[in-house]
Amino acid sequence: MNQIIIATSRYGDEIEALLKIGLAEQINKGLLNLDKYQAGKYKFLALNIIKTNLLSSTNDCFLTKVSSILAKIYVDFWEKDLISKIAAFEYPYFKREELERIKNNAVKILTLDREREVGKKIYEFLLENSLINLDGFILFRLQKEVSEIYHSLDLAVEEQILEKEYQEFIKVVKCFLEIQPVKVRMVQVFWVNGYLVLVDEHQRKVEDEFIENLLTQSQRLFLEDILISALISLAPEKIIIHRHDDSLNFDLKPIKDIFEERVEICTKCEGYREG
Repeated sequence: MNQIIIATSRYGDEIEALLKIGLAEQINKGLLNLDKYQAGKYKFLALNIIKTNLLSSTNDCFLTKVSSILAKIYVDFWEKDLISKIAAFEYPYFKREELERIKNNAVKILTLDREREVGKKIYEFLLENSLINLDGFILFRLQKEVSEIYHSLDLAVEEQILEKEYQEFIKVVKCFLEIQPVKVRMVQVFWVNGYLVLVDEHQRKVEDEFIENLLTQSQRLFLEDILISALISLAPEKIIIHRHDDSLNFDLKPIKDIFEERVEICTKCEGYREG
């Protein structure tokens, strides 16, 4: 009798359920049946082909379905457990909520076609083997995928550290802003030929020596840094940012995070007209 046997120490019930769903047509037609038995910590799932004249253990469609199911179990369950264990062991100094963010980001970093890649490896293995021990397969045949987990966690940790530093920066700047006197009630921000222009509510250019010095540094400093420094110095009650130059790769997030409800983004007016 042709058969494929799947041995696993984990997620046996989930694998069984998915096999019954994915192979329901073959089972209902009496082409194969699914037997199961337990031996120690391992659960064995045997796909026994009954009508070998209609189905074989090397049938492409049959192997593809089985491989896809096992790949899905790996990505949806096994891999997430590996991420949790590795993260807890490698980065015990992070708080629980930080570690959760790191794990979630690590999953996002991993390649989107991961399930397809794992499924292909399982398919190639099953072409030559009727028994697959998932524990051993993952340990010895998916070393590349497991190493990618470590790499994704490293990147996620870097992101977490940068985000933490960013939040600390925002917190410090907001504290400073609370004690900074208001110099201009409203500041409107325009881009003219790649340069920043700051005007008040009457469309008059803001006259301030520090601001003028800042604006001359546009060749050496990022526009974001110049604008943030200028707005902190002026501490306006209202900020309107007019966005007309789509070629500028300008990140407004820090300004929104610092000034919050003071900031308004205008995308409808015709832009700056010097009076």
